[in-house]
Amino acid sequence: MFARTDHLFLRPAWNQDASALRAAIGSAAQSLCWGRWPTVGNVEHWLEAQDPMLPRLLVFARTDDAPELIGGTGLHRHADGDVELDCWISPHRRNLGFATEASHAMLGIAQALGLDKLTACVFGDDRAALRIVERLGFQPCGPSPRQSAAQDASSMIKRFRRQIGSDRLISSELLAA
Repeated sequence: MFARTDHLFLRPAWNQDASALRAAIGSAAQSLCWGRWPTVGNVEHWLEAQDPMLPRLLVFARTDDAPELIGGTGLHRHADGDVELDCWISPHRRNLGFATEASHAMLGIAQALGLDKLTACVFGDDRAALRIVERLGFQPCGPSPRQSAAQDASSMIKRFRRQIGSDRLISSELLAA
């Protein structure tokens, strides 16, 4: 599945993305603490493990030249069965609205896949992530412990939930199978 927004192009990761993904992951490693995205050392293995019903898409900024890989967004099944939306953006491209735009596109993809609700998590006091989930209509549903792959420790996170229902989240021009 692919998605095109005003400023972004989202698509599945391909083997030829390995070196660009390694570079982007290296710059964003601190924010990728839940083990869903690859580390610099396991990109190839991660590229092979795709689930079409829970897509993980790379986020490319649309430019006048070649698109720039700036992050990733995906749907992941949490241990309790909930499907969780997450998104990361490389540090040099943060605070430009890209995470909100990519996450909104993923809401549309979740709707197209027939999901009726999503969860999202905010680690610690990440005000930017908190603003994004609130802007996208997620409601708080309480704190939850989460094992951090990056820190090898358990941390408390804030969980949010959003019903998808029949909201008009996507247009036919946004998505392509």
